Amino acid sequence: MANWFVSVNGEQKGPYPTEQLRQLVADGFISRDAYVWRDGMAQWQLLSQVRLSDDPAGAPVEPARPAAASYNTPQPSYQGGQGGYQQPSGFQQPGGYQQSPYQQSAPQAYGQQGYANPVSDARNRGYFSFQGRIGRKTFWLSYVLLQTIVIVVLGIIGTVLAQTMMSINDEGMPVFAPPFYVFLAVCGVIYIFLLIGGLAGAVKRLHDRDRTGWFIFIQLIPIVGPIWFIVEVGFLRGTPGANRYGVDPLAV
Repeated sequence: MANWFVSVNGEQKGPYPTEQLRQLVADGFISRDAYVWRDGMAQWQLLSQVRLSDDPAGAPVEPARPAAASYNTPQPSYQGGQGGYQQPSGFQQPGGYQQSPYQQSAPQAYGQQGYANPVSDARNRGYFSFQGRIGRKTFWLSYVLLQTIVIVVLGIIGTVLAQTMMSINDEGMPVFAPPFYVFLAVCGVIYIFLLIGGLAGAVKRLHDRDRTGWFIFIQLIPIVGPIWFIVEVGFLRGTPGANRYGVDPLAV
């Protein structure tokens, strides 16, 4: 039975038997944009380009070796007086070392090697981070809906406090108790954080569309700009697969 390793954002997971990996893919826990490796494969490959099978033929074929390279395939040797033929323990590789054909470990996970890895940022480096990508669902639930709930709750609390802490002075002007002004100060700090978070969410959605965060200033164009921005950020799907800002959040 073949054992498969999966690499997501440079993190290696596994091994998984073939049937278990098929089930994880079918249930959506592992995206077909992930990289996989199994014994017999020369390098990590996209899951979408690999046939999941216990048959070695199901894995990508190792690239042909250069014609100039020489490999010494050991042959069984007869050991007189020791009971017959003895199989060699490994293959002699160029360079003088021996490697057992029955012991092969997974190569370094994709994304931890020396070359650039486009799958560098899974989704989002934090709620207030301006780096990475987020999908439409995360944007609407974690940013728009959450911030709307916070603003509504603060508004209700402020209204109740204003009615209970307000009094009229001798000049007929409303006067509020000191705790109410403390509440207003706290609301001011919260609103600043909400503003930063909202900008961060919008920028990461633009990244998902493979657009720079500066595209947010499209809203300065009268009428057309705000409509264009809302459509881009709230309704259009991001770039399928990895782009310059990270992996497809739907693939994670």
